[in-house]
Formats: sequence, C-alpha cells, structure tokens
Amino acid sequence: MCNSTQHLIGYAINYGPEGPNDLWKIDFTSHRAHLIKSGFPYAEDAGLAINSKGELYGLSESYQLVSINKRTGDHSVVGDIDVRGNGHGADFIGDVMVGAIATYNDNIAKFFTLNTATAARTDFMDLPGFTVVGSMAIVDPTTIYFHAVADSSTSAALYVVDVPTTSVTKISDTSSRFRVMDFGIDGNLYGLGVSTSPGLNGVYRLDPFSGTETLLFDLPEIGSSGGWQALAMDKGTTKRSLLCCLLSCFRRS
Repeated sequence: MCNSTQHLIGYAINYGPEGPNDLWKIDFTSHRAHLIKSGFPYAEDAGLAINSKGELYGLSESYQLVSINKRTGDHSVVGDIDVRGNGHGADFIGDVMVGAIATYNDNIAKFFTLNTATAARTDFMDLPGFTVVGSMAIVDPTTIYFHAVADSSTSAALYVVDVPTTSVTKISDTSSRFRVMDFGIDGNLYGLGVSTSPGLNGVYRLDPFSGTETLLFDLPEIGSSGGWQALAMDKGTTKRSLLCCLLSCFRRS
C-alpha cells in the first residue's frame, strides 16, 4: 500500500506600503513562497477562492469577479457582482462560489453565491451589524467562518455563522497581526499576517473553536509589509511518493 502526503498550497495577495500588489504561491509543506506576479491588479479589499477543479477566482476592489491563471497571474474579468461595500470574503463549497461583503450605509454582511461563468449574484443570507467583512472559510454548506468588524467595535474578530438559523457566534478578537484565512485540505484553518519575528510575515494555524493563533513559520521572501488581502488554499489531491508511483507502474507492466 502506498503512503500519501498532503501537499498544502495556498495563493495569496499581499498589498502594502513597501511595494506593488503581489500574487504569491505559498507552499505550506516546504515553508517557501514564490512570487507569481508583481503589480497584480484588483488587490486592495480583494477575495480569492479555489474550486474543486483547482480553478482560481478573485473578487476585486472594483467589485468584479475575475478568473486568474495560477501559473502566470494573468486574469480575465467575468463581470460585475453588482453590490458595493467594505471588504470581500470568498470561498467555494465544491464548485459553488460564495462571496460576502459589508454593504455601505446599512452595515449588513451580505452573503451570496456567484455564477463563475456570468458573475450573476444570488443573495442567500444577510447578517446585520457589520461594517467590514474580510476573509471567509467554509467548512460545509451550513457552517461559515468569517473575519469581520462589527459596528459596535473598531477591531476585527473571528465569527462563525450557522447558515440554516443565521445564528452568529463571536469566537474571539483577532490580533493586529492576523489578516486572512482559509481551510487547508488537511482540515486545519490557516492564516497569514505579520510574524512575531521582527520584520517578517508569517503563516499561522488558527483554532476554529478558540481563535488561538499559532505561528508555524516565517516567510522571509515576502518582506515586512503585512498587507495581506486574500488567501485561498488549493483543494488539490494528496501526493504519493515517487517510489510508490514507480512500484505501481512496475506492477502494471
């Protein structure tokens, strides 16, 4: 029997005062980061999400749905999502894209699905009392974690909502270091932010029950801006060892 390892890959946008908007590929297994494209557009208040086929989509600061080539960073606009507000959250449930935004003036966190071929939006849940919605991480169709600022606060916190009842639970305030999050294929909740090491960015694991942030490793390739806007973990498959693959081929011959 072959042993398999789960290779964790994430795609992230970093926006900060030290340089242009950058699209990064982050290898959570080897602890390395690779710059895909510098000067990536649509970066501020952006959202990223990857479907089960490995296709990468973004919600832009221009309120557009964009399709992104993970290898080159080239993108194409699918269409306008026809809603305005603060922040963007994005994730997939299988191949259904879900987005969130805190609408202007009425402080409502609006959750919706998007048709990735047309950008057509279908609203399915409104949560009052939020001025900003940041990143979002979906466990299943009934449970959504989101990072947001409530209208009664000036700082961000981690929340979870039970979709059938729209019951919202505040898990914890998040530190000023923390920025974006998503679930990995291994079931863990990961985040990006400013490292506890001076002058570096870092990768965190978050406890979805307590909100505890644990620094896993630093990303010296990225510098110190800390301006993370979005993170999407690849939903890829596990990787078998080279020896395992060779043995499998030998047995079939």
